[in-house]
Formats: sequence, structure tokens, C-alpha cells
Amino acid sequence: MIYLLLSCGGEDNGYTTVVGKKKGGQEASAEPSNEVSAEPSTEVSAEPSSEPSTESLFECPETEAPEEFNDLGWSESGAPPGGWMTRFSQHPLSPDVVWAGSQMNGLYKSIDGGERWYDVSPSSSHIFSQIALKPDDPSWVAVSNDRISYSEDGGDTWSLLMSPSDPMMVQSMAWYQDLLYLVADVSGTIYSTTDMSSFEELTTLGGAPQPPHSDHGSQLESGSKSYEWQLLASSSALYLLQEGQAIHKSTNGVDWEQMFFYPQGLAPLASNGMALFEDNGQDRLWVASSSGGFTKIHTSEDGGENWTFDLHEVSGELWSIDGNATDFVVVTKEGVFRGTLESIEELEYNIADEPMGSKILLDDRLIVGDLTGLATLDEEGWTFNREDFVDYDIIALGMIPSCPGLLFAGTQCEMGGYMSTDWGRTWTLM
Repeated sequence: MIYLLLSCGGEDNGYTTVVGKKKGGQEASAEPSNEVSAEPSTEVSAEPSSEPSTESLFECPETEAPEEFNDLGWSESGAPPGGWMTRFSQHPLSPDVVWAGSQMNGLYKSIDGGERWYDVSPSSSHIFSQIALKPDDPSWVAVSNDRISYSEDGGDTWSLLMSPSDPMMVQSMAWYQDLLYLVADVSGTIYSTTDMSSFEELTTLGGAPQPPHSDHGSQLESGSKSYEWQLLASSSALYLLQEGQAIHKSTNGVDWEQMFFYPQGLAPLASNGMALFEDNGQDRLWVASSSGGFTKIHTSEDGGENWTFDLHEVSGELWSIDGNATDFVVVTKEGVFRGTLESIEELEYNIADEPMGSKILLDDRLIVGDLTGLATLDEEGWTFNREDFVDYDIIALGMIPSCPGLLFAGTQCEMGGYMSTDWGRTWTLM
């Protein structure tokens, strides 16, 4: 009899992986035996064995049964840890409120400047391409996953924004002068709305080469997406990045000026490769272009009228960029970098956690989102939060009857397999 115990992830989880061991501890032959017995055995056991072998390849973990059950006999358990944090927003009128969006695990809100986080996801979706905040109303927030869900009470209740056409894929959105602007579909069609129900089509810029695509493997074509258009706004202008092509600017949403293009020798503009910060009426732009395993940083301090190209170069394709009047942060698939006009440094970060989203908060702290939650950097160093984010996409549960309390969970959207040794109260990635 041969036992196989396979584990995912390659981490040392306290159990021994044994392959090809016979009962009794003898090593199994590497090749199957072709020896045939001269005489078949005619001996028949009088009774089949009713007890399994007491020999085990691993010891069951010590567990404690749940202490409290409800009237239906259920005890509350936790969910596997979540993460995949890619989007952050902070409202200047209410800086204690910070929003964090995950492409896999929902929308989270902090009311204490990023210390603790609470799940406020709309029920219609859990995959967000962008978070939009209304400039004069900190309670208004919208998130998009092709369609848009919005809340007027800080995420307590949600409504679904009806699309101007059906089907329509919302690529990006931003508030500008009391209007919510949308850029939709691969054509780059611009719409505006004032009442969340009727839309005005303003113009179509065109030229996006492909529909939204997976940015983390072909198995995620219905999940994680990157978009060809990114729309940002200050109090004086709209800025629209077209991946691989150009940056356009408008003051009315109808007429657009191409102000940053792809000159020869400059790497293509990266998806979501633009950051905007308004300071005393001046728009500071930070822009990233990626190609050949490198990312280059460019900047303008006057709303795109003049540019400093190739300000810095870092290794890795772009994940995210953010900045303020003087500093910027860029996350690539090789590391986390923070810089100024004069210098740049790589920050210590565990690349195994796969950093993704980033945000420089108004108090100069840095937030970086990753596969397992997020981390905050201040003068004291990094603080990691892995407790407030959970993965609700559990699609399979497993257990070993002879090991009470040992549970296994399989999750959707490439978040992996998890194991619990305490009846599902806490989970670890396998």
C-alpha cells in the first residue's frame, strides 16, 4: 500500500511530505514491479479488517473544539486571509478616511487614517478598477468593475449606476466641476452625468489597441484586469492617459489636447501609469512608462505644459505609481521605490508578498498593498496589516475525518489554498 501526501506552495508547514513509502517504512521501487507470483493466493480472510492501520504519515494537530454554538448548532469561523490590494484613495476634506480597493477581495474603508480597515463592499461586485471620490462630499464614493456602484453615505448602502449603453465597459472615472466623467470601452468614449441616471456623450478619442486584459495570468481573464484608459481630474483640468500612446488634457470634457506622446526612444506609457497632485493651483503629474523589464519616471509641474523625461529608471514592469508635490512612489514587479526630483531609493519589502497598489497619504506616510493585505511605512518603519482583509471566494472545503479540526479551503481568483488547524478560526496559506 502506498500513501501520498502532497502539499501546495512548497512551504514548511510542520508536516512531512512522503512519496513512495510502503507500509512498514520500506522504500518503494522507483519502477513498477513486473514480477508475477507462480501461484495465486487462495487464502481469504475470514473477516475484512474493520480498523484502519494505526500507522500515519503525520500526526494530527492538537485542536480545541469551538466553545460556543448558536441555536442551529453552528460556530462562527474566520475566512482565509485576503489581499490583492491595488487601489487607494484619501479625501482631502476628511483625511482620516482612506479607501482601499482589491481586485479580488472587495472594498475596504479606514476611519482612523489607515490603522484598521472594514469591509464595505457593494454586493454587486468585488473587482475594482478605480475608486472615485466627490471633491465636495467625503461621503460620496464610487467603485467600478466595468459597471459602477456608488454610495452617498460612506459605503453603508450602495446603488448601481445605470450605463449609458448596454453593454458598456467603464474603463475609468473622475469627478470634475460637479460632473462625474466616464471613459468607456476600448474606443475611449467620454460621458458625463450629473444625476447618476442620464448621460451625455461628449466625444470619442479612439485608438486603444485591445480590450481589457488579465494582468496576472490567463486564468484571470474574468477577474483581474488592467485598462487602457486612466482618467484623473484636478479643479482645473481633466487628464486622460491612453496606454502605450499619449496623455490628453481637457477643461470641458469635449475638446482634448494631446500633451504627452510616445516619442521615439521613450518606453510606452504604462497602464494606470499616471499620478496627479494639485498643490496651490498647480497640477503636478508623475508618469511611468514601461518596457523591456524597466520602468522610467517622467514629471511635469505645470499641468503638462513642460516635461522632464527620464527622470529616473527602475527595474521591473509597473504595478502602480503615486505622488505629491515633491515625492513619488512607484511599485514594479521587482520592488518598491520612493523618490524625489533629485534621488530615488528602493525600499525594503518582501517581494514574495507581491506589492501592487501604493499611496502617499497626506501626512506623508506610505501605504503599499499586496497579495496578503497592506503595509504602512512611517518614521518607525513598516507596519503590516494581515488581519483586516479576508478572502470570501471559498469554492471548496476539505477535511480528514480522523483529524478533527484540520480543514482545507480552496479559493477562487488565484488566491491559493489554505489550511486551518483550529476548526476554521484561523487560516494559513499552504
